[in-house]
Amino acid sequence: MKTLITLFLADLLIAGGCASPRITTPGESAKVYVFPYGKYQHDVQLTIIGNTGNKPQHYHLNGVAKIDANLIQLVGLSAFGTTVFKITDHLDTGKLDDEIYLPQMKSHEDRVMAYYQVLKKLLTLKKQDAYHEGSVIEVEPGTEFIFGAFDQNQIPKKMTIHSPHFDVEIEVTRYDF
Repeated sequence: MKTLITLFLADLLIAGGCASPRITTPGESAKVYVFPYGKYQHDVQLTIIGNTGNKPQHYHLNGVAKIDANLIQLVGLSAFGTTVFKITDHLDTGKLDDEIYLPQMKSHEDRVMAYYQVLKKLLTLKKQDAYHEGSVIEVEPGTEFIFGAFDQNQIPKKMTIHSPHFDVEIEVTRYDF
């Protein structure tokens, strides 16, 4: 019986030693970027502002953003969890792939990509200043980020993006490094 328990404990230690630990604190990229490398889940309220005479179109999406040194991947999900759009930016090669699956959004592909270009600036924003709740950053004429609350890891939990073509309310609901 003692041998069986010893073998079980040895097997547990070996199996446990092979499993990679879950990283719960930001790595080195946290010293450089507002959003350290990792995977972020978020709740998004997107309003695409129409041309003169067109009513704004409102979308509620869930999303996942994966960020690392060579890649940003952004996936928009419907309330049912189906993929609405997927954008993959290969930072190392400059190749940008986009797929839009929702017919209503396909007609606004240029604005979705403009939204991504602005969001990319947020996701790659360097910590040059001490950002805090209420900080406003103008990233280009007429487009600004407004930071809401930050969490214990200094990750922004809520943000607003105002632009001439769209407004976005973002809430980070979960992340893993």
